[in-house]
Amino acid sequence: MSASLFQPKTTGRKHIKCWALILLLVPMLSFAQTGALKPDESAKIKKYVADHNLVVTVTSSGLNYIITRPGTGDRIAVGDTAVVWFVLRFVDGKIFQTNIGSLARQGNPQNAGAGVYKPIRVQAGMKRVIPGWDEALLLLNKGAKATFIIPSSLAYGEKGLNIIPPYTPLVCEIEVIDIIKAH
Repeated sequence: MSASLFQPKTTGRKHIKCWALILLLVPMLSFAQTGALKPDESAKIKKYVADHNLVVTVTSSGLNYIITRPGTGDRIAVGDTAVVWFVLRFVDGKIFQTNIGSLARQGNPQNAGAGVYKPIRVQAGMKRVIPGWDEALLLLNKGAKATFIIPSSLAYGEKGLNIIPPYTPLVCEIEVIDIIKAH
């Protein structure tokens, strides 16, 4: 992928600011975990959890999460569209993607130039996003807010993507604004 995903694009009669929601637009093609970097990744996740005094739940796939604000009603189901605010960070705390304007302007030119700061719509469980997002969304309901520590096996794996190095765990904060039920 090139950095051009972060630049405005023109399509037909419409000028669309297209900033790469890299976790949302590019499903991972390979999730293999091999090599010497994996133990380091596990240590990074454990350090993040310890440094932030988190008491996490770990799913069978390795997704770590904590619900920071419970929502109400039924959980998001496969095929539902979640309307969300999100922040994506590396475990060192550096924000690399968000749809929250005030956070985007905190020193990250890829976000600051995007200019599109509104909740996004994500169809859950349909493999249109990385597996970590699909799994995370299905754990939430309307109004819920949660932090997810996503291992690379549920993100961009051994290949990485653009600014995301191989075997990089990601920290994602998601707030569900609304759920549009599938028909």
